[in-house]
Amino acid sequence: MRVRLTLFPAPGALLRAFLLSLLTAAVGGAQSAPSLDATRTWSFQDLYELGQQRNSDLLQSHLAVDGLRWERLAAYGALLPKVTAGLDFGRSERTLTTYEDPNGEIREQPEQTIRATSSNLSVGLSQRLFAGFANTAGLRRALLAEADVTGADRQQLKVLRHDLRKAAHAVLAARGQLETEQTLLEERGRQLELARVRLQVGKGTDLDVLQMEIDVGRQQVSVEAANRSLHSAWDKLALLLGAEPGPPGQLDMEFTVFEPAWQEEELVTQALANREDLASGRRVQEQRHLQTVEARAGFLPTLDLRLSHSRSEQRSGYEAWEPYPANYGNSASLSLALPVFQGFSTTNAWQSSRIQERRQALVLDQLERQVRAEIREALASVKSAWAQSRYTESNLELSRRSLGLERERYRLGLSSLLQVQSAEATWRQAENENLTQRLTFRDRLAELELAVGATLGTP
Repeated sequence: MRVRLTLFPAPGALLRAFLLSLLTAAVGGAQSAPSLDATRTWSFQDLYELGQQRNSDLLQSHLAVDGLRWERLAAYGALLPKVTAGLDFGRSERTLTTYEDPNGEIREQPEQTIRATSSNLSVGLSQRLFAGFANTAGLRRALLAEADVTGADRQQLKVLRHDLRKAAHAVLAARGQLETEQTLLEERGRQLELARVRLQVGKGTDLDVLQMEIDVGRQQVSVEAANRSLHSAWDKLALLLGAEPGPPGQLDMEFTVFEPAWQEEELVTQALANREDLASGRRVQEQRHLQTVEARAGFLPTLDLRLSHSRSEQRSGYEAWEPYPANYGNSASLSLALPVFQGFSTTNAWQSSRIQERRQALVLDQLERQVRAEIREALASVKSAWAQSRYTESNLELSRRSLGLERERYRLGLSSLLQVQSAEATWRQAENENLTQRLTFRDRLAELELAVGATLGTP
């Protein structure tokens, strides 16, 4: 029988067991998420905090960070000596029925059974004292990999903030559209009553009343469509937060436009410091440098230390075997290996690593230029949306005044129903255009914050 123990198990096995336990706990404890409370007013900070607790993409990112901590432990373990223990146990049995006398003749004898047992215990320790910086480079790579996953986790937080802003903006826009349609429905109802009164006093026609009844019916359809759009936008927001769909609630968020006063260079400086893809590129650059160092270290010798201790014991028949000093063993070895010639493989690996390091430097430089271009484009988009919103606000104010004048003239009998409907259509279009432009401004502002990689302190 042979038993071999490893005192430092493979880190991959620990990692797999840990992740499996987390997955089992998550599946076993999964419950249906509640819907968002429609009776309360939600601020953006409320939504953001809830998203950090329930958003599935973010939770998966957190699990990846937890898993990489074990990889770091494994990298530290590579610097420690390896300890092994072994136990050998044997048992034999032999039956004798003959023996050889002094004359060399084989003679029979009573049956005799000889039993023997033996055991051997050994403990060994090995440590690579120097391997061309491979172990320390491996530790640094593990730390960089952990930093990469942590950076991806931070980026997921930024993406969540960006997606939440856009989803909340869509809810605000849908609610604004619903309010516009409801306002128009109320006004159409008042116009229908006015048309009926005008018909009774002989200043209107049946056709005017019929037309207003048709307009009220059409407007009810528009209100229902806007209400459905609001429910759909709210359901998308709830899905992003890991909640079940439900009736829409109220949002307490700014949905106005303002003149952007940021300078491009200021935003570029923030982006170079906060963008996770740039940080990841710099870590890749360092990894390429570590690979170059490792490849160059292939020309250096390796130094290994090994220590071992063993103890043997055996019994034969009824007599114990005496534990002579030879039955104990200790050994120590220190070996130095110098790579004299490796068929140019070491040189090839070194030169390839140098090329990869230079290539990554070019990639990182290109990425920085791309970030500058993204900031320039995102800032220009925000400024353009703000400029357009000024025109839509002006158009909305003019159309609102024109509609008010037409309604007053119609009440006094100085305007026709067709002219009022035309003014309402113009106002409705101006209202929708202004709402759309506000949504565009807010969405582009969210895109700018994501491009910078940090919040800009916007209202």
